Amino acid sequence: MKRIYSLTIIFFFSLIVRAINVEIDSIVYNINVKTGFTEVAANPYHQYTGDIVIPETIAYEGKEYTVTAIGQAAFSQRDITSVTFPNSITSIGRAAFYCCSLLDSVVLPEKVTVIGDMLFANCTSLRRVVIPEGLTLIDNSAFNSCYSLDSLIIPNSVTRIEDWAFALCKGLTYVEMSRGLTYVGRGAFGDCSALNTVIIPDLSSWSMINFGDYNSNPLTTTKTLKINNEEIRDLVIPDDVTSIGDYAFWGCSGLTSVTIPNSVTSIGESAFSGCMLENIFVKNTGTQLNERSFSQASYNHTMLFIPKDSWSDAVYHGDFWRFINIRETVTNSVDLSSKQVYTLMGANTFNYLVYDAINDTTAIRDAYYEVDENSENNCWQIVEEDDKSYLYNIGAKKFAQLNADGLLKLTSAPTAITIENGMNGIVLGDNIQNQWIFVLNDKVSAKDLSLGIESAIDSSSNTINQYYSIGGIRIQKPSTGLYIVKTKNGKTRKVIK
Repeated sequence: MKRIYSLTIIFFFSLIVRAINVEIDSIVYNINVKTGFTEVAANPYHQYTGDIVIPETIAYEGKEYTVTAIGQAAFSQRDITSVTFPNSITSIGRAAFYCCSLLDSVVLPEKVTVIGDMLFANCTSLRRVVIPEGLTLIDNSAFNSCYSLDSLIIPNSVTRIEDWAFALCKGLTYVEMSRGLTYVGRGAFGDCSALNTVIIPDLSSWSMINFGDYNSNPLTTTKTLKINNEEIRDLVIPDDVTSIGDYAFWGCSGLTSVTIPNSVTSIGESAFSGCMLENIFVKNTGTQLNERSFSQASYNHTMLFIPKDSWSDAVYHGDFWRFINIRETVTNSVDLSSKQVYTLMGANTFNYLVYDAINDTTAIRDAYYEVDENSENNCWQIVEEDDKSYLYNIGAKKFAQLNADGLLKLTSAPTAITIENGMNGIVLGDNIQNQWIFVLNDKVSAKDLSLGIESAIDSSSNTINQYYSIGGIRIQKPSTGLYIVKTKNGKTRKVIK
């Protein structure tokens, strides 16, 4: 290897340290000949251009030195197009590649644990950077104004992203965030206007990140919360979360409800500001709120559900007095699996009511067609507590609310509904023209269908032998309605007369 030693070698003598600057193969190094520390050095008189390859070792005066660092501003404002690092590099100094406007792609060394501030700032052509697992810190403005950067994967080892780290990365469309993050600084993702996909590792780790302001949270731009590429609208905070960080879900306007478990003891500043929440379910009335944990619109309009018998703790002794609309929840835990399951049918039209999962609403299914009673979307249950009744759809995992027009609307909030026992089964509501009845699902309790029904007398025919109400009461003279019938072949089925 040809070695060209600079004629302007500078010697620094002292009783302890002897350091020199030396140029080898067009790269300037600072060598501490006493300690062996060797770094690529800045040199205002040297114009780096093109592709830079940094060797792992260099030789000087018959001795080999390992290159372990890139010095401060080493390649700042130079016309380099690429840089190749050796595995020996453990640190890169501040602004080392600042304003290298022709730099296109960078793979950072595996042993680097910190990206210094302004490291790649204003590298306007930088479209790709590979950050190694093991990095813990991305410092201030490290990638600020890297307009061409289009995607970013932040490894799980990163715990902090400092102020303005990715601000003005206007071409950034995709970001995978670190599971280990505890803090993201002010404006870290400010004005990343093209950002449309943010992959968060899991709700537990994300909930406890403290963001410096709303521009530090990339969800501010996407407006949606996605896990495994599926949008979350009804957010349930996991039970292992103890605090919800500042600005954690700021601006997630796609959220309609949030459930906060008993484990959460505090909710940070603006954690849910900008969220257009319809319902908030809180399990721990001792949870401490910041006055801006929720937006003023939520305090004024969102329905807050608190545990039963906790009104005074939440409102008069706790931090939830800011909410205007507060309701105690029907129940904290209901074992719906032990409840009977029904198919819902119009009492007059006899059309089935099912859950339309595509449009997230109820839908009418013509009674002349088969309804699959094994489908959870067609299964309804009754939850009863404190002399009140609530209708629940298993597929939707929501409660039904009876509108004035007799139609049912699905909602996350338990809403009491009028239920009457009638000859044709269980009747909902008092609107005679739009009553609903329950048809017992065969798949859940076939035995219940035969209660009160006598054994078949003749099993030689399919002719209807006996009529019974949905409740199992024998009907001698059936009128118009829904019945369970027993045929002469011994089978039972539901019929409309």
